[in-house]
Amino acid sequence: MRTITMGKYKLPGTSKPNNIKIFMGWEWIVIKEGGGKALLLSRNIIDWEMYHGENCLFERAKPTTWEKCNLRGWMNDYYEKGFTEEEKAKILTNELGDHLFLLTAEEADKYLRTNEYRVAEMIMADEWEDYTEVFREKPCWWLNTPGADDCMQQVMDDHGEILEDGIDNDADEIGVRPAMWVKW
Repeated sequence: MRTITMGKYKLPGTSKPNNIKIFMGWEWIVIKEGGGKALLLSRNIIDWEMYHGENCLFERAKPTTWEKCNLRGWMNDYYEKGFTEEEKAKILTNELGDHLFLLTAEEADKYLRTNEYRVAEMIMADEWEDYTEVFREKPCWWLNTPGADDCMQQVMDDHGEILEDGIDNDADEIGVRPAMWVKW
């Protein structure tokens, strides 16, 4: 599959709050094209975020949908900060009006045929006084398909398998791997 670079994102740190000021050129995989547009998927996982809610150790996750989840707002904010005005002019909205969104389990299964594309890397960095330390991991990443109930979301695991029952939507350390449609 072809790749393009468009936008930039801030490397996450291994601890919050993230004071890292290292930005990466955002590399995208072209997973579908035709009709004057292309569907792109971020090559890397760009951060860990909860799909919804707060990580409450002894409480059940709260039910939600994509339209109401916290991650949707976080991704809209990333769109505003991660692209130039020229790049934004090329980015289309999906049927829900989102510029950045998550693939559904059906889309991931259809367009990502091999583990080379299903398993994604996340690059993190910590800055110390006299050096920067870079880490690489291959965590699970969110899909926009409900899991076994409305408090769970399906994820792509670190072996390239879709966990259909899902994970609680308030789980932390689940990666975000955005997708977007662009004029082609």
